[in-house]
Amino acid sequence: MRKFAVLFDLDGTLLDTECQYSTFWESQCLKYHNDKDIALQIKGTTLKSIVTRYFSFDEKVTKQVLEDLYDFESKMTFPFVKGAERFIKELNDNDIPVAVVTSSDMNKMRNVFTAHPDFKDLFDVFLMAEDYTESKPSPECFLVAAERLGVMPQDCFVFEDSELGIEAGNRAGMTVVGLSTTLPVEFVSSRVKLCIPDFENINIEKLMSLK
Repeated sequence: MRKFAVLFDLDGTLLDTECQYSTFWESQCLKYHNDKDIALQIKGTTLKSIVTRYFSFDEKVTKQVLEDLYDFESKMTFPFVKGAERFIKELNDNDIPVAVVTSSDMNKMRNVFTAHPDFKDLFDVFLMAEDYTESKPSPECFLVAAERLGVMPQDCFVFEDSELGIEAGNRAGMTVVGLSTTLPVEFVSSRVKLCIPDFENINIEKLMSLK
């Protein structure tokens, strides 16, 4: 019997946090580049990649951006996207391996674990920014997650909300389900097998019908 796995991005996919991050990064991009549109371009990439590309022109700026981010994240809320927790538990109950594949670092994840003490128990694997070298849209993070779960890439489903994350899932050769929590439905739909607004109407049977 074939073994399937489900890989989830975190922000904007499992957790309804993208609006909060948009507010933060827009303010930083306005402050240091006078261009808030950069905030959309960096969605789905690791903090290291963001800082290196946009805020490494001055050591003091780099340090200040990181300090501001960590302070901001310590005060954030981390609500689940509607239906997400229910769907993950359905996967758990049916012994389908699940992983979180995120561009977030361990510092951020500690805040998530504090907000949701049982979060760790819902997943078999956590892949964070420290666990891979190439940021999305490279497929590396998803391929590493599949390897750790012992599942072939073609037998993995990816849930993503960002353009770079969706591209990474497609490049990994996986079946991508897009959430329209961050980008317009029309944009997401053209790049994924299925586009959903949240997890309210998704279940294992519907997921498997995509194969």
